[in-house]
Amino acid sequence: MRYLNKRTNGSYRYLRRYPTRFAATYPNLPKQYSREFPEINDASTEEQKHTALAKAAKHYDLHIKTLKASDPNAYSDTERAMTVEEVLRQRQVKRGEFYPQDPNGWALSAFLEIGTSIPPESNIDRPYTFKEQVIIDAYIASLVLPEVKLEMTLRQAWGAYLKRELIHDTNNGTGKDKQQRFERVISITGDFTIADETKRDVLGRLQHYIIVKQSEGMKAQTIKRSLKEVFAAVRGVPQLAWSDAVTLNPKKNSLVIAKEAKEVKGRVLLNEELDKLIDKAINEPDK
Repeated sequence: MRYLNKRTNGSYRYLRRYPTRFAATYPNLPKQYSREFPEINDASTEEQKHTALAKAAKHYDLHIKTLKASDPNAYSDTERAMTVEEVLRQRQVKRGEFYPQDPNGWALSAFLEIGTSIPPESNIDRPYTFKEQVIIDAYIASLVLPEVKLEMTLRQAWGAYLKRELIHDTNNGTGKDKQQRFERVISITGDFTIADETKRDVLGRLQHYIIVKQSEGMKAQTIKRSLKEVFAAVRGVPQLAWSDAVTLNPKKNSLVIAKEAKEVKGRVLLNEELDKLIDKAINEPDK
């Protein structure tokens, strides 16, 4: 599997080269990006390895983006949350680890060791960069007890939906049809996190799917059918505060789909009209 690397001690990691163009901008950057895989081993299935690789690939892509863009507005809520979790992982600090306070500045020192010097906002005449902001967010997270958050990825929500519907076989019959529809949707939206704070990102991805399919000429009714089960999966995430926004109901104005032009229906011809048509076809034939 591409980018899956096995160490001599038997552990696995994600190993991928940085783009060569970064060498001039970041001379201290190593040649390769590395991320450990403690969740897989020789006994892991192909699916488990693919899942770990897909997750690592997202972190790699986000890391590359942070090296190219410093504007916090260039990142989605999901990307920001992922980066905060990555900072915590790098520093081996848990959420709420320094609760209720950090009197000796140990937590702040741990985060500043990452390599970014963060001046107080009152001492700078510019907004914080994305990297500075997520380090601050991670530092604050270490001081605050984590909330009990109920969240799922789209694939996890889909798995839960299939269980609720008592669909155990996705290789045959109805289960296969549903799984194929889901795969067509996620191939465009990508996998994503569904939680109270990711509403904007989730709706944006679903809207993107609608726009893509309409541009391909797919009818509105077909698009609605293709999203029906995905909508049910997203709304099924427990205690999701905005589940009612996952709808194409125009009154909600959450997701928008273009109306279809009404089909022009024909009518039954009268006997006199049929006689004229047949007469014309016989006496005045054309190509």
